[in-house]
Amino acid sequence: FLERPDAMERVSAIPFQRIWSQQDTNWDHYRSVCIAPVRTDFLIKREVFATGDSQSKATTAGAKLEMALKRAFEEDKSRRFQLRQRPAVKTLLIELAIVEVTPRLTAGERSNSTIRGSLAFEGRISDATTGQVLATMADRRLGPPIITAPGIGYWGHLDRITTAWAHDLVKALDM
Repeated sequence: FLERPDAMERVSAIPFQRIWSQQDTNWDHYRSVCIAPVRTDFLIKREVFATGDSQSKATTAGAKLEMALKRAFEEDKSRRFQLRQRPAVKTLLIELAIVEVTPRLTAGERSNSTIRGSLAFEGRISDATTGQVLATMADRRLGPPIITAPGIGYWGHLDRITTAWAHDLVKALDM
């Protein structure tokens, strides 16, 4: 999804594994965000699906991430950014792609996935008017280690990870 993933690095203040940011960006200039539909087509191209329903679960994870982002911006107490349906002036365009989805195992199963399951994304934030890329990010997260009611089953980790990413992105932009 990202053209220059090698340009990203770890920044301890940002909760994602790797980021890159245009140094001269005036983030205070932006007053709203527009969230593009989360892409999952890279998973299809890479043929990474280990189980038959992984493709549909990746699409579901993309939709969950998009909804979680919208909800996180709407619920943000700082109200720094207004959520827009279409790109506009002084708007950040947020584009994300799910690039890996791994199911969690159930008791007694053996496969290439982990007991916790995982989800990885890549993303970019650009000026919605000019298209200039202002930041890129990538992260991979494991599902919760303890099996709880929402975490049971192959895909129980998707909700927690997508919600955490959404809140972390809002916090990072509020800095």
